[in-house]
Amino acid sequence: MLILIFTTIFNAFPTKSDELKTYIVHLSLPEGQEVTQLDKLEEWYNSYLSKIASGSNEKPKMVYPYRRVITGFAAKMSNEQAKVMENLDGVLFVIE
Repeated sequence: MLILIFTTIFNAFPTKSDELKTYIVHLSLPEGQEVTQLDKLEEWYNSYLSKIASGSNEKPKMVYPYRRVITGFAAKMSNEQAKVMENLDGVLFVIE
């Protein structure tokens, strides 16, 4: 019983590796394609977040979708999720 209580308490508070931080994700558009509608752009950005969401207690959350300066978005995610994001096709870089 005591072990169950401690396990519940420790799982309720994120560890350093589980803390969500804000990262900027810069993407390259697929060759020959152009996303011009804002809703389609955000849908495309969210598809990247859904690829890294599985297997984590904390789901990544978009903070801001970039529309003019870069093709990409700012999102809250864990360090591990950022590392996975860096390896996805179409991701140019991920910075904190």
